[in-house]
Amino acid sequence: DAVATVDQVRDAMDKMQADNRKLLELKYFSRLSILDLCERLGYGHSTVATKLNQALLEFGLIFGLAVFK
Repeated sequence: DAVATVDQVRDAMDKMQADNRKLLELKYFSRLSILDLCERLGYGHSTVATKLNQALLEFGLIFGLAVFK
């Protein structure tokens, strides 16, 4: 059920660290590019990519996806 999945995503996002949650919101809900994220956050490309990977890993762990560290 799509509504249940959206609720599960919201619940997982609410449990995330604030910085990681904001990064995922900017990337996937506001649809900012990596370059836009760099400009907005004041980080270089590598730092943004690393932070995005960390945020995705946190989301995956909280959401219950099978992820590898």
